[in-house]
Amino acid sequence: MVAYSNTNKLKIATKYPIQTQNYLSANYMKLYEIISTKGAVESAPQTGIADIIVDISSTGTTIRENNLKILDDGYILFSEATLISNPVTLSNYKDKFNSAKKLLQFILGYINSQIYNTIIFNIAAPDENELFRRLNNYKTIKGIIGPTISKVYSNDELNWYAVTIVVSNDDLNDAIEVLNEILAEGITVIQNKLVFDKALDLNNLLKE
Repeated sequence: MVAYSNTNKLKIATKYPIQTQNYLSANYMKLYEIISTKGAVESAPQTGIADIIVDISSTGTTIRENNLKILDDGYILFSEATLISNPVTLSNYKDKFNSAKKLLQFILGYINSQIYNTIIFNIAAPDENELFRRLNNYKTIKGIIGPTISKVYSNDELNWYAVTIVVSNDDLNDAIEVLNEILAEGITVIQNKLVFDKALDLNNLLKE
């Protein structure tokens, strides 16, 4: 249960007053006041408008940025977006099928972007082939298909190459450790916006 005072009403800011009311009633909460807001509800505790908030959270970034904490017993519901299609419409109208296919491609591209990271780094090596063999000795820095290696025209006497690899979240920490071990320089991790997977058969996914 969420703790509250026996003497003062707990002020709760939310964009979802009905769901909040139902949740509080189901948990026998009585001394509270729901403050309905359409603005940035996450700032309500800092401005003194409310004591706690009820809001939608996906990654938790906004919560952390506003120095808030999710209560362990405070989850009202879990939800997910669902794409629902009409197979008859998609079969009979090519333009609608193509639109749905493009939408599905971007949805899957976003989902994949949450799984993979792009790592860019510089490393010295005698030549591209030797560097490829060296990278290929480590599972976590092989890349999904393989590394992209390009020559860096530096001012020092070393033979530098710039390498780009795509690494899964599960392998990210190990990959950074390996790169430090093999003396990689300028290691940069980029969060992908979209990652498209050509191996997925979107036509069949829409027809299923």
